[in-house]
Amino acid sequence: MNLLIEFFEELKKEEETDELCKQGMAQTYHNFGTFYSLNNNFLLAEKMYLRSIEINQEISNKAGMAETYSNLGSTYANYGNLQLAETMLEKSMGLWKEIGNIDAKRKVEEHWNNLKEDKGVILYEHGKLNEALEVIKQQLKDNPSNNYAWYNLGVVLQDKGDINDAISAFKKVEGQEIFLSAKIKVAMLFAKKGELDNAIEYLHTVPLENDEDKFNLKLFEAQLLTEYEHHAKASLIYDQLLRQYPNNIDLLNMKANILWNEGKLSEAERIFYTALSLQPENLILLTGDAELALIQGDTSRCKDRIVSALLKTTPKHQESAILPFIAWLAGIEKRWEEVLNKISLLESDVVIAWNFSTMTPAIERHDKTTQQMAQHFIDFFTRKINLLELKSKLENTDSKESLE
Repeated sequence: MNLLIEFFEELKKEEETDELCKQGMAQTYHNFGTFYSLNNNFLLAEKMYLRSIEINQEISNKAGMAETYSNLGSTYANYGNLQLAETMLEKSMGLWKEIGNIDAKRKVEEHWNNLKEDKGVILYEHGKLNEALEVIKQQLKDNPSNNYAWYNLGVVLQDKGDINDAISAFKKVEGQEIFLSAKIKVAMLFAKKGELDNAIEYLHTVPLENDEDKFNLKLFEAQLLTEYEHHAKASLIYDQLLRQYPNNIDLLNMKANILWNEGKLSEAERIFYTALSLQPENLILLTGDAELALIQGDTSRCKDRIVSALLKTTPKHQESAILPFIAWLAGIEKRWEEVLNKISLLESDVVIAWNFSTMTPAIERHDKTTQQMAQHFIDFFTRKINLLELKSKLENTDSKESLE
């Protein structure tokens, strides 16, 4: 960053001494504005674009100004400031009109029309729920058949906690690629209200024509039943789908987990074996079977699965931290420090989404100190403590054990 600042200072010197390079300087600032915009640095993007416009104004380069105004307008829109976005895009269109470049003007105009269509979504994404709601309601007033607006209305109302109104909005969606998603949203919200029977009944009324949508809807029904611990009913649906798609890896994985939840560990192992015979390098399957082997006390299989799975992981994968934790619980890795080291390598945006309750039987086989340390790891994975707190708690627990 310091080098870039130095570079910009040098650019300023050039601006002051060489009139001939002003247009090139303006383009350079424009390019850096685009770079910063793409890298989500709004303030620097704005600064670069405004400097580019300023230089182009000095040399009356209307085309350069028009291009930069357009980019700046898009940047303002990306950050939720649609009023400034409109101002910049109108300036761009005005300049292209002055120049006589009708094609360029039309492209900016089309871009602004698309932004207006997405205005509610943009406001929603920036947390401006009430403003988004007003925009979407106006869109529906203008066109009551706007399926995307009905869908977006449902999303905003859901976030505001207006569940019944959100359900009504999602039900209004008819056709287009968001149809299935909208109907799934309705079922999810019924379930969230504690009306699982109504959710399932609603799913059975959704009219679908193509086989892919029918499969996805049935799969969602099974997932919903699983989430609310109706494992037997979910298992029947997985069996039905597997008769149609016996080599579907996702189905096999879900069926294995259902059997696992029902305590049918040997049957779950058999399903994992079948799935891995089809995709021996599948990271999800390898990690799942490693954990199952941990629960079963099958250290040899657990180790084999972990070794194979770790070859497929990078710090972008949650498994790069989960697998060492499993290895430590299985006694394959002796030092908790190694697990902590792997965790510290995780990229900052990695979200751990794992059901650690299934590990309880394996954890309970250990002594009290190891159980406490395992809980510290789980508290970190479930975002109850940060990495520094995890390290401190592990060290304290381990030192108490040493003193005893």
